Amino acid sequence: MRTLFLIIFSITILFSAKSQKWGAWGSAGGHIAVQGNYIYNNEMLSDTTIQAQIGINPTLSLEGAFNFNEYFQVGAKFKYGIHQAKIRYNCTDTTFGYNGIRKISLNMYSIDLFGRFYAKRGGYFETGIGYSAITNGIDRQKDDLTHINIKNEVSNFYSLLLGVGMVAVKKDRVSIQCGIQAFYGLTDLISPKGNEVRYPTYRHYQEMNEHRFHSVSFTIGIIYDAGRLNASRQTYRYSFFNRKQ
Repeated sequence: MRTLFLIIFSITILFSAKSQKWGAWGSAGGHIAVQGNYIYNNEMLSDTTIQAQIGINPTLSLEGAFNFNEYFQVGAKFKYGIHQAKIRYNCTDTTFGYNGIRKISLNMYSIDLFGRFYAKRGGYFETGIGYSAITNGIDRQKDDLTHINIKNEVSNFYSLLLGVGMVAVKKDRVSIQCGIQAFYGLTDLISPKGNEVRYPTYRHYQEMNEHRFHSVSFTIGIIYDAGRLNASRQTYRYSFFNRKQ
């Protein structure tokens, strides 16, 4: 823990030393997003009789961040969405009689801890780690006629976050930011109970072959900068479409 603290402190000093004079100490805002989700499993990928498909859903989020300087900030984002994923049976399953598409819906709260690196010309890159807590889950089968509660078959999981974006519009303290975020599932989506019943495929895959929840989201958000304005009535940075040297 002491070593990790020293690394973070050293990085902070490095960025602060290279920074110019700036005025905003932090920011806060909200985002809406369209997110595509995919349940990945090695054996399911090679199984020609069953196929994972992308599900799409909206999400809402709030974020707050602290600026170490005008180019680097750390923050947290709180997110909620009913995340969709699909599994398609290409032929009738001999064990359960499934045929067609099963729709999986997961009520999910997430918190993402991120570091975001800005360019003065309006672009940014971010990376971090996310934790997702599933409060409920529904598996809709046979053209939505059969609903199965799967809360006990799934578990909370961690994800790696990578994202890029831009400050599309900047006016005084308020900016509109657009971006793309990718989440790579790091831990198993399926709980021990789910593994016992072979959820979600009901196939006899290897028990150690985990199911990972991956997603990509397209976001747009409104961000408010807290801090003093400079001579050009900007707290710091500029928009991508109003670049200044």
